[in-house]
Amino acid sequence: MTLLLALIALAHSPAPAADAVPPEPYATAVRLVENLYLEPDAVTAPAMLRAAARALEHDVPWLVVRPSGAGIELRHGSGTPLGQIEVSSMEELPFALSALERAVRTSGFPLDGVDPSLVVLSGIADALDQYSRVLADEKLDRFTVRLSGTLVGIGATFDLVQDRLRVGEVTPGGPADTGGLRAADEVLRIDGRSTVSMPVSEATRRTRGEEGTQVALTIRRGGEEMVLSLARQEVVVPNVDHRVLEGGVGYVFVDHVSQRTVENLEKALAALRAAGALDRGLVMDLRGNTGGSMKEAARAADLFLTEGLLLRTEGKDGREVENLQGRMMARDDGVEPDVPLVVLVDERTASGAEIMAGALVELDRAALVGTRTYGKGTVQKIYTLLDDVRFKLTVARYILANDRAISASGIEPDVALGQVVLDRFGMQLRGFDRVDAELPGTLIVPEVDEQPGWRGAPSDDVDLALELARRAVIDATGTDRDAVLASLHDHAIRMRAEQTALLAEALGAKGIDWSASDPNARSTEPVRADVHIVTRPVTDRDVMEVEAHVQSTDATALEQVLVHVDCTSMPYWDDLVIPVGRVAAGGEATGKVRVPLMPGIDPREDEVDVHVSALGRPDLLVGQQVLESRSTATPRVMVQARLEPATDERGPHDAPVRRVEVAVRNLAETPLTDVNVHFGFPGHEAIELVDYAARAGEIAGRSEAVVHLGLEVGAEAPGILPLEVLVEDERFGALADWPLELPADGSLVVLQPPTVEIRAASGRESIASSAPAGPWTLPLLVRDDRSIDHVLVWVNGEKVLWEPGAGSLAELRPSITLLPGDNRVVVAALDDQGIRWRRSFGIRGEVMQSAAVDTVDATMRF
Repeated sequence: MTLLLALIALAHSPAPAADAVPPEPYATAVRLVENLYLEPDAVTAPAMLRAAARALEHDVPWLVVRPSGAGIELRHGSGTPLGQIEVSSMEELPFALSALERAVRTSGFPLDGVDPSLVVLSGIADALDQYSRVLADEKLDRFTVRLSGTLVGIGATFDLVQDRLRVGEVTPGGPADTGGLRAADEVLRIDGRSTVSMPVSEATRRTRGEEGTQVALTIRRGGEEMVLSLARQEVVVPNVDHRVLEGGVGYVFVDHVSQRTVENLEKALAALRAAGALDRGLVMDLRGNTGGSMKEAARAADLFLTEGLLLRTEGKDGREVENLQGRMMARDDGVEPDVPLVVLVDERTASGAEIMAGALVELDRAALVGTRTYGKGTVQKIYTLLDDVRFKLTVARYILANDRAISASGIEPDVALGQVVLDRFGMQLRGFDRVDAELPGTLIVPEVDEQPGWRGAPSDDVDLALELARRAVIDATGTDRDAVLASLHDHAIRMRAEQTALLAEALGAKGIDWSASDPNARSTEPVRADVHIVTRPVTDRDVMEVEAHVQSTDATALEQVLVHVDCTSMPYWDDLVIPVGRVAAGGEATGKVRVPLMPGIDPREDEVDVHVSALGRPDLLVGQQVLESRSTATPRVMVQARLEPATDERGPHDAPVRRVEVAVRNLAETPLTDVNVHFGFPGHEAIELVDYAARAGEIAGRSEAVVHLGLEVGAEAPGILPLEVLVEDERFGALADWPLELPADGSLVVLQPPTVEIRAASGRESIASSAPAGPWTLPLLVRDDRSIDHVLVWVNGEKVLWEPGAGSLAELRPSITLLPGDNRVVVAALDDQGIRWRRSFGIRGEVMQSAAVDTVDATMRF
């Protein structure tokens, strides 16, 4: 009680005295936001406090946070109050954040390794925009390497191939290259430590370190084992690749924008020039490039420009930002390649890559091919909060020549490519933007990708965007943007005709009439039709058939009809496309697709928006409908493990090899088809894994399989071996990823997850897929073979319940509020062995409302 009173007094303490020193690092973070954040009017002190508290609530299971006036109320999930904290100004915010940290840290309840200070700082960033972040530990290391373009290591990447750690890429001239390491080498040991089950991140960590230090790799190549001793050095991370395309055209790919990009790009251009590839033209590929250094991106664009504004920056209130370049101008270095240039972009081209593409377009140097870019037009700077913690804060926006701002709309390419994937499930569209499907001056080319299962052999594996760009630069009559655009337009017209014919042929093979009486006909009259969609499970495992019935009320025939489904609550229904084809005037037609679902989706209903489009006509928003879905419940398994008696078998370190007997029992009726069992990377240096995995094969319902896995157990190993057991199935994925505390004396350990059931009044398992919006009682029954640690319930992202365990059975009836429309409920139970079982389901809050009908003034055209 004394602790509780102290916390309440702390939370309700008066505002800090005028001479009080604000606590660090919160004072620094708040000062940076107040003085430099680009959109200061978008945040308030109470909002930042609540965001910090929500971050803590997410990471600390027992903590429950509720808004209260201009602040928050904190309590333990059992109901114990931890006080209230209010804040009215930025001046008070550092003290409030410090009080929040202390309230959690001194509560007397376990934190299980959570660092409240770091979580609170991260929460501050959550209250800002999506690009402001707090970086620490591995995130900070990755960011530093990506931005600087250098690291201290051996100059090699690693991949997991069939559970084996293999060398991916080797940096030319780096320690790995000069020391004899080759791509595809299997890495058996790093500094004597076995790599069995070693994650790629751990292998990377172990091969990096202080410059000049040694690392020993035991590798296998062609059946022969060898040991390579490599000295760690500073290595330039390659982010630019190049080659010569057919027809002698140069090609460069820029993966991301680091502080070494210009240097790497200059080397690539020099190599292409030496090969004669810059005599015909150049294609620069920025697809998937999510950006990086603003200044380096502008300098990279300047390699192709002789004059003009590359960019300017504006900070808070339109002012310049200290230590941030205000304007960058192109300069004539006399070595700029004077060749036709096409830049490839896609929806992941962002930030610095958009600066490169945008500057080249606005200064009439290049044409763009691909899909609309991401649209990140802001600049972040890095500030130090603690020795090992940085604050990446949005402080400015960048503006290109001609006052071009890259907002959320991104950059529209001159020729847009939309991928049409045809496979055994039906049609998927990728890269099409239905709302702005054809802006003035923009040409859309469908890229038809016919995969196995649609009909015979799949389509040729051709990169259509690259091929279009290659043809355009070869035939361009000049090097300026207009000349490249003219060539690009001509080739795009021909390519669109080719791909549309291919699409019509492929759809015709499935009985869909995709013909067009006049491909260029346009009308301002929206489509007139009714659409009814039905879903049903099919015999294929976890596949739903979606059938769209279109009844035309139009006076003319509708051609190339597509039904589009959008959904915010169920990803499988979002961006769903159902091809229907030709619908006669006043007639009807049906289209079908199949949608594969992941296992474990409880029966649910989701509201979707339904659109219908036709060639040359504006889309029609038909209205909302409700689609049903369900898939096979994820089977539960039980794992039993025991360490078998020692034998004479010795491991690589001459320590005894102990075999672990692992029995996996399938607790469900559903059979498991291809089960593998393995241990995770051991949590103690004296324990090494001998076997990668053991195949249990098929396990019928209510049956079990037994496998054996070897461990090398050193003399320093503890009496309880800290392990992690993983059980994976071909169909269902990970069925177990659990901590295993294995006694060295051979005692049996039984691992079994809790069960979470939703019980109706009848006592039978029942999940309501819909209910009236408003207050609702969720009847839960949680069981465990040993003891329940706690149960958590989240509704629409808000924690509504934390209940401590009191034995092996818990009956709960939390009161929740269903919002109109789709609601997401997540129930998680943790037992005393650290095994978690999570169940999520959707409940649609029903309200009486009329369906809205609207039109969208756009159309999808192929």
